Amino acid sequence: MSFFTDTFGKRKKVWKNFAQEIGAEHVDKGYFSTDYILYKYKNWELKLDVYSTGGESQIYYTRLRVAVENFSGFKMHIYQENMFNRIGKIFGLQDIQIGDFHFDPKFIIKGNNPNKLQQVLADRSLRNHFFGLKYFDFHLSPGKRYSLFKSYPEHVFIMKLDVYTLIKNPEDLRNMFDLFTKTLDRTAELNLITWKSPNVKL
Repeated sequence: MSFFTDTFGKRKKVWKNFAQEIGAEHVDKGYFSTDYILYKYKNWELKLDVYSTGGESQIYYTRLRVAVENFSGFKMHIYQENMFNRIGKIFGLQDIQIGDFHFDPKFIIKGNNPNKLQQVLADRSLRNHFFGLKYFDFHLSPGKRYSLFKSYPEHVFIMKLDVYTLIKNPEDLRNMFDLFTKTLDRTAELNLITWKSPNVKL
């Protein structure tokens, strides 16, 4: 059995079982297509899949996404501290502090409304999920940023969590989904996004 078959075969089995556990749909169209999970959470539809950078030295990512209605224009970007980010911070890279001495040194937090982003992250149980991720990038950005082949209305934003590995552990999947759903709830409670789905396909 090849490394590719073993790695992806194990991941597919874990994902299928996880989808059944949470009441989601595991979509597998065969060997030459990438499988994915669709999960209905309240009025939103979350999509979990994998993608790669391509080329000879491919890097695989696990990606969780959802399209949301955002009339407030609120944007956020949260990712992990690393050597290159530290250099950027020294030279004035924008960084928002939330006042948590465990959280602030470990993560880069950016947004166009610092006060609202601090309110989003005021939930300690939400913040704790970030510590269970390794090498990630979490965005809420305009859909047109991702619309090379699709046209999204101005108020459609994409919430997206990229983890820089193939996730094959159900506990890690559960942590991703918990972080994601809590962030959806929190941003909707603060009227930064609506509770409605824009009904667009990712």
